[in-house]
Amino acid sequence: MYFFLIIFSAVGIVFLIVSKSIEIRTGKVSWFGNKSVSYDPIVRRKLGTTKVFVSRINSIGTKNFLIARVQNLFQVFGMTGLFVSRYYGKIKSRIKGRKVLKGGGVVSFFLKDVAESKSEEDDRKL
Repeated sequence: MYFFLIIFSAVGIVFLIVSKSIEIRTGKVSWFGNKSVSYDPIVRRKLGTTKVFVSRINSIGTKNFLIARVQNLFQVFGMTGLFVSRYYGKIKSRIKGRKVLKGGGVVSFFLKDVAESKSEEDDRKL
């Protein structure tokens, strides 16, 4: 099937080249030349509408592609935000120096002294 299509195309190209070379040598416009002049505007209009149609398809495809990429980015940033927010409290406490101890222990002796002195001040006020 493809073989016949290739042969047909090759014969058509050879016919066009031979026809144009005869037309140039003789200086007369051939039958094919006359048809070419009359069909050129029609072919140009068809090519123009095809160009507009293909450009619209490409713009719609590009638009859909960009929308899909933006949705994927929002999903990635959303998942990253969830991950960060889950551990943000722990990290924030560690950065600011507030450590929640398990078992009710103290962080350091200094803080233990500060906590005791604050509790003594509160007892005096009462």
